[in-house]
Order: sequence, then C-alpha cells, then structure tokens
Amino acid sequence: MAYYAFRIKDSSAKVLFEELKIGRLHQGWGYDPKFNLREKMTARHDKGARKNYPIKDRVKNEDFLLVINMPDKNHVTLAQATKDFSKGYIYDEQSLECHDLGHIFPARYIAEIPKSVLSDNLKKSFFCRRRFFGLHKHEVELNKLIVKHYIF
Repeated sequence: MAYYAFRIKDSSAKVLFEELKIGRLHQGWGYDPKFNLREKMTARHDKGARKNYPIKDRVKNEDFLLVINMPDKNHVTLAQATKDFSKGYIYDEQSLECHDLGHIFPARYIAEIPKSVLSDNLKKSFFCRRRFFGLHKHEVELNKLIVKHYIF
C-alpha cells in the first residue's frame, strides 16, 4: 500500500468534493485534450502536464490519497483508489463546467480531516507545488489517520 497527496484546483474544491463522494477524483491540468494521460507524453506536451504523467504507473488499487484543501483550506480529504490508475483513469473534458478538470480517477471518499490534527511535518509536505507527490515518509501518521477514520 502506498500514500500520495493530490493537489486540486482550490477554486473548484466544493464541486470536486461532491464528485469525490460519488467516486470521481478530478485533477485540474486537463484544459487541452493532448494532456490525456492515456496518450504518450512527448517533449511537445506542456511541461507541467508531463510532470503528472508518473501518476499513471504509480497509484494502485487500494492506495491511499490525501487531497489537499478539500473541501476547504482548513481540511484534507482522505480517499482510497478503487482501481489502478492505469486501468481506471479517464479523460473527459466535458465532465464538468470547468474544462480543465477532465482528468478523472476512481477513488472512494473516506473522511475529511481538519488540518489542525495533522503533524507539522505532514503539513510542511503540502508546500510541495506538484499536483501529485508521495507521502511515504509519513506512513506511520497516515496509518493512524486511516485506522481512526476508515470504516471497515
């Protein structure tokens, strides 16, 4: 099992939160169809979009995802992948009103967690500006959160 952070488009956090509750985690670099992660990324692709390409091969079924600033700036949302990203990912530029949220990944909402209960070290990791990054060094803390909030 692995642990990842996902950064979302903060201005769309409430809409994206509702989408996650029905099993759809959206990402916001999809303003151009050529950024579809099912396609091979090349040098002609936007540098920022290419940085997100590793998601495709890393996130596996049952990995845990911490979505930063969802549903608001004072919370994070704990979710769990319901498929391997490489199998469950879809690109749908028409899925929401905002055409830059077309990257959709199947995930299950678990809980929203106040940032105030997180350690300073974990919160410092949120300063990473990437949309997707590993949280493996915070495994012990994340496991405690998961045990506390996970409904078996």
